[in-house]
Amino acid sequence: MTAGPETPKKRKTWRNWHHFVRPRLETTMKVLVLPLLVSCSKNDSVTPDDADTEDRRKNAALVCETHGLLADTWAARGNYSRALSLVAKTKESLNPYLSLPAQARLLNESGWLQYRLGEYDRAVESCKLSLNALNANEHALVAAQALNIMGVINFNTSRYDEAI
Repeated sequence: MTAGPETPKKRKTWRNWHHFVRPRLETTMKVLVLPLLVSCSKNDSVTPDDADTEDRRKNAALVCETHGLLADTWAARGNYSRALSLVAKTKESLNPYLSLPAQARLLNESGWLQYRLGEYDRAVESCKLSLNALNANEHALVAAQALNIMGVINFNTSRYDEAI
């Protein structure tokens, strides 16, 4: 018995990969981050010891980075208000446990999202807070990011002298 010509197998195309990857990514982040967020926001009326505070700082840095990735995913989809609310909630709940550069990065992120939403004055204010929060010589990359965002805002709102 002779077989007919084989039909070629369909190859998976990754043209629409985000339909498959992003929902799984969001679910994975929620499963991994939620317990860490709960451990970072324990009742502060109990005096924590040094080891507990150090654990909270480590968890806060991880949660902050993961929330940043999730906010970037939502911003890439055009859902800027949802990403901004996530960044604001992260700032509120984790601010005491984050380092100054991490706090400044959150301010820069919220400034960029506010710019994308058309809230130009609030965006410039967030970037100025970021610049005032840390020493620009020690953390040049974070300061450069804030200055870059402020330059984009000023240029696109026709304030060319301030953009330079």
